[in-house]
Amino acid sequence: MGAANIAGIINYIRSNNPNTIVTTSGDNQGGSAFVSAISDDKYTMDFVNAIGTDGTAVGNHEFDKGYQDLITRIVPGTNDKQLGANIFKSDGTREVKPYTIVERDGVKVALVGTTSNLTVSKSNPENVKGLNIADSALQVNEEAKKIKDNGEADVVIALIHDPAKEAADKLDAKYVDFAFGGDSHIKDMNIEAAVPYFQSYEYGKVVTDLTFTYDKADKKIVARSAEQLDATDLEKLGITPDENVAKIVQEAKSQADELGQKIVANATSDFKRGSNPNAEPGTNRGTESTANNMLAESALIALEKFLNEDIDLGVMNAGGVRDDILKGDVSYKQAFSVQPFGNSIDVATLTGAAIKEALENQWQTEEQAAQSGRPRLDMGLSDNVSYTYNPDAPRGEDHRRHHRR
Repeated sequence: MGAANIAGIINYIRSNNPNTIVTTSGDNQGGSAFVSAISDDKYTMDFVNAIGTDGTAVGNHEFDKGYQDLITRIVPGTNDKQLGANIFKSDGTREVKPYTIVERDGVKVALVGTTSNLTVSKSNPENVKGLNIADSALQVNEEAKKIKDNGEADVVIALIHDPAKEAADKLDAKYVDFAFGGDSHIKDMNIEAAVPYFQSYEYGKVVTDLTFTYDKADKKIVARSAEQLDATDLEKLGITPDENVAKIVQEAKSQADELGQKIVANATSDFKRGSNPNAEPGTNRGTESTANNMLAESALIALEKFLNEDIDLGVMNAGGVRDDILKGDVSYKQAFSVQPFGNSIDVATLTGAAIKEALENQWQTEEQAAQSGRPRLDMGLSDNVSYTYNPDAPRGEDHRRHHRR
C-alpha cells in the first residue's frame, strides 16, 4: 500500500475524528525493505514520527542491531514513543518506558507496550544479553491494574508484539480494554471478545480503525466499533497520499536506488519462499522453500571458502527469508531484500543427536504454535542433506531419518 497511503488513511480517520490516537505494534525497524534498511531505517523512523505516532510496542526486530541500538538510536529516533513494559535488565530495572498516557477530550488513555515473548529466541544472543523478557500479556495485566487502581487512566490499550488472539485470551478484562497484536503476519479482529483484539496483517497492508465512546460521567466504555482498511479502500473513500510522507519516501528511494543498483550475482533459476496453495510466495514458513535451501547452501560454500576448511552442512532458519530471487541478474538491492537483517553467519559443532532434535523442532509444540501462530517452521538445508519423516507420527517420536551425502 505504501507509507504515503498509510499516512493518507490516518489523515482521513483524523479528519472524521480529531481525538484519534495512532499506534503500532512493533517491528518498524529491522527486517525492513531495502529502501529503508540501507539507511538503518532512518526514513522509517521519520515516517513513524510524521504520522504522529502516540505509542509503539518494541518488536523483536527492534533488537536486530542490539539492545544498545534500541536505547541510544531507535528510542530517541522515534521521539521516545517505544514501549516495552516486559523488557527488564538483569538488575530488574527498565530503560524502555512501559506505558504512556494520552489524553483526548478529557479522557485519559494508557498505551501499554510489550515486546514478543519470542524476542530472545528470535534474536542473536548478544543482542539480548543481560535482558529478562517477562510474559507480554501478564506484564500488561500488571501494568494495567496499577494504572487503573492509581487513577492514571480511564482506558487501557495493550500494544503487544505477539499474536493478538493468544495475548487477548490471557488479558484481564477488568483492567485491559483493547489489545493490538503483531509478529505473526496475520489479519485478525474480534470486537466481541472479552478483551476486543485486532491485528493489522503485515508490512503496512492494513490500518485498523477502532472507534470507542467513553462516558465520562459513568466512567465506562458505552460503544465500540472497528474496521480494517487496506489499498482497496483508497479510491472508494477518496483517500490521497500524504504529501509530506511521499517526500520522505522519495528521498529514501533516491538514496536506495543509488546504492542498490550494482549487480552482484546471476541466478540460473528462480528461488522462492514457501507458500500456501495458490498463494503468493512467503505465505507459509512451514513448507520447504527453494530460497531457504539456496541460502543454506550459499552459507556453506561461503564459509568453506572464507575459512579454507570443510564444513559438513548448512542450515537456514525459516523466518530469515524475506524475498525471492528470480532468474537473471541480481542487484545488491534484490539480494539485500532477501535477508534484510545484518545477521552474521556462524559455524558450530553439533552432535548427530542435536541435529535430529533441530529437525524435530521444526514441528512446534502446541504452546509454541499458540505463541507464534505457526505449527511448523521449515529449516533450509544445504544440497548435501536430506531426511525423511512420517507426517502422521506424534511430535517427539523418533520417526525421522537424516542423511548427509
